[in-house]
Amino acid sequence: MRRAQARGLASLLLLGASAGCGGAPASDPSWPGPLCHARIGGAPAAASEATSLTVPASRVMVDVVVPVDAMVAALDRAVPPELVDRRDIDVGPAGRLSLRVTRGAFAVTARGDDLVVDVDLFGRASFCKPLGLLGCVGYASCEPAAHGRAEVTLALDGKYRLPPSRVEIPITRACTMTAIGLDVTEDFAKEAAAQARTIRDRIDAGVPEVAPLVADIWRALGTSVPLGNGACARLTPRQIVQTGLRSTGASLSIGVGAEGEIVVEAPCRPSAPSPPIPPPRVVRDAANGVHLEVPIVVSWEQASLVLARALFSLEPVVGRERVHVTDVRATADGDSVRLLVAVSGRTCGEVAFTARLAPREELARVDLVDLSPVDGEAARAGLDASALARAISPHLHIPLPVNPAAVPRRIDKIAATLLDRDARGPDAPAITVAMQRAALKNALVRKEGIVGVLVASGEATVALRR
Repeated sequence: MRRAQARGLASLLLLGASAGCGGAPASDPSWPGPLCHARIGGAPAAASEATSLTVPASRVMVDVVVPVDAMVAALDRAVPPELVDRRDIDVGPAGRLSLRVTRGAFAVTARGDDLVVDVDLFGRASFCKPLGLLGCVGYASCEPAAHGRAEVTLALDGKYRLPPSRVEIPITRACTMTAIGLDVTEDFAKEAAAQARTIRDRIDAGVPEVAPLVADIWRALGTSVPLGNGACARLTPRQIVQTGLRSTGASLSIGVGAEGEIVVEAPCRPSAPSPPIPPPRVVRDAANGVHLEVPIVVSWEQASLVLARALFSLEPVVGRERVHVTDVRATADGDSVRLLVAVSGRTCGEVAFTARLAPREELARVDLVDLSPVDGEAARAGLDASALARAISPHLHIPLPVNPAAVPRRIDKIAATLLDRDARGPDAPAITVAMQRAALKNALVRKEGIVGVLVASGEATVALRR
């Protein structure tokens, strides 16, 4: 519709400028109107086929961090130093038993994808015999020991869950007094098993819930975001990525993120709903943060309209005559741009040019440079195509619908809206995106249109509810 309106306006102006297409050539350099004494004939050489756009992958990764000191402190609070203190237990003819069990310090380490918690248990068992006025006289004691180890695999399964922890507390030193027929190893083992259950429950309660975080990121990426100026950012998530367990000594972390495709298009197209979340893929060296490579696509129709508007008011002097540009059609020609420039004056017809693209980040646009005639048809009709190229070249710009300088602030706002914690519930993880820089990396000719490639980077953090 817009191209039809532009052509209609051109026709109206042309008709008003000239009463007909005849008459003798004038020496005045002003535009004579559409006299069309000569016409550019022949179709231009066929354009080479351009490649289709391959959208590069973008990635958002956040580290779910578990500080070692905080985990040890939580275990210290949950598991007191003195685990068992039982006195005067009647054990029949042997008398009475007193059993005390204490623990040592917790140690938290990483082994592959397993979080490992180690602790030593120390016991003291003593026997006494009630002897009337003498009270319960001690006659035997021993010191059993055990080593507790809890392991939890910090790698997400296909349903984005972490498996439950595994806890074992094997006896490392028995408590047996063979001479008097006493063995409290089994009693000590029962107490150790009870503590194993306590430690396991505490570890499982402290493991972060990652599935809600994954769902939040996936939903946020499956959308189309209006950017203004008739452009939209179309987001398509493809894969959830995890790093497995990583250790820095002071903390343990698992990196979780999403890969997908982001395309900025003008005009906007509706986005498809996000596909089901696939099983996670392990990429152990995936860097934390936001790493985006975003094609900004200006369709050939839109590019043609922009260039036609830019040249419509021009009446350049070409050799010994002045021409009027009535239309421009931009298409792909291999890695170059093919321009068909329609002119009117003493000579009428389409002049074919090729041009290459030059990104201009500071001006938020892509320029068409090195404009060259495709063939000699214009010259055979008496029109100097090289002079026409020099006249129109300074006006061949394609403004990008997104200014690279404004991208970091815009993404920050979009992320804050999509990942709003209040909208997702007070218990949802708080995800923060802070972009740092963006730059126009390249400009490409593709079947889909003129493509400016924007690269952007930033940081992403997550604060869990506990």
